[in-house]
Amino acid sequence: MAPEPSEAPAAAEALEGYYQQFETLMLEVGYLLPHTVESRMKRFRRLYNRARPSDREVNMLRGILRQMRWALHNFPEASRVWATKTDGVHTPQRFGQRSARINTPGG
Repeated sequence: MAPEPSEAPAAAEALEGYYQQFETLMLEVGYLLPHTVESRMKRFRRLYNRARPSDREVNMLRGILRQMRWALHNFPEASRVWATKTDGVHTPQRFGQRSARINTPGG
């Protein structure tokens, strides 16, 4: 596949809109927590700023976030995930919740 022609980096306003949308969704699913949001978002901002995404790429990323949010709200059963302990025991977990401690022999 031939590489795409180089596109100009997205405007700061476009990236800021993405960062806000990303932060909101990551808080909603429990990846970011109120006490860690500032430091984690600084890291994500550095990552994306190094990548210098174009407007088209930022729009693509925002589309992914919109679809994830839509799916979370329209298919709540899809928000069920499986948390895995190192011993292979699984327990259901909802987005936004921490893994429940599993009491197993020797665990």
